[in-house]
Amino acid sequence: MHRGERRERHALLEQRPRPRGRFVISAYDDGAARGLHSHTWRMRLRDGRRSVCVSSQSGCPLTCTFCATGQMQFRRNLTAWEILDQVLHSKRIEPVDHVVFMGMGEPMLTLTTCRCGAAAPDLGATPRRTTISTVGWMPGLTRFVDEVDEPIRLALSLHAPADALRSEIMPVNDRYPLDDVLAECRRYFELRGRKVFVEYVMLEGVNRQRRACRRARRTCWIATSSR
Repeated sequence: MHRGERRERHALLEQRPRPRGRFVISAYDDGAARGLHSHTWRMRLRDGRRSVCVSSQSGCPLTCTFCATGQMQFRRNLTAWEILDQVLHSKRIEPVDHVVFMGMGEPMLTLTTCRCGAAAPDLGATPRRTTISTVGWMPGLTRFVDEVDEPIRLALSLHAPADALRSEIMPVNDRYPLDDVLAECRRYFELRGRKVFVEYVMLEGVNRQRRACRRARRTCWIATSSR
């Protein structure tokens, strides 16, 4: 590792969030014997920002192989109030100034509800401090690009730089290939003038080889630049 790479890695580690605690919120449908669980994380960044990572579904139907939620039974979409409850519960513990939809579920499968749940400026998180993440569910992503005028941030769960590997660990890629998803991200950048944030989980023996990381970096550039 070169000296510059070491400095960059150290800087990234210094900025990483510190988990402050996880809690589980249970909801009971009428007549249901078992509750529906949604996990929420509180995180504090080293610069003082306090983020809450919320769930949009109980379980997830998209079954990404590296994701614990994807291996759970999908129960149902959460309501807007159930999403807001996660933020409210966090706020009772300490102030909240950022909300990220990166918990259980795929937010683009329930975009309307997530938009209602994201309307929490009175709780400390304005649209500019709210991020909705997606694995690339195209119907919801297209709606997000076309309909969401609020400056809510968009994040792409990439995790693999090419279709073959991405389809292996993220079955949704068979339905919506990476090139189509990246094209929609570029359209978002061109239409809204906002950056697309990219998430990439480093999986030992899967996607963390030097060649894969270089290709992922190039893919990130494609996703966040105009033609």
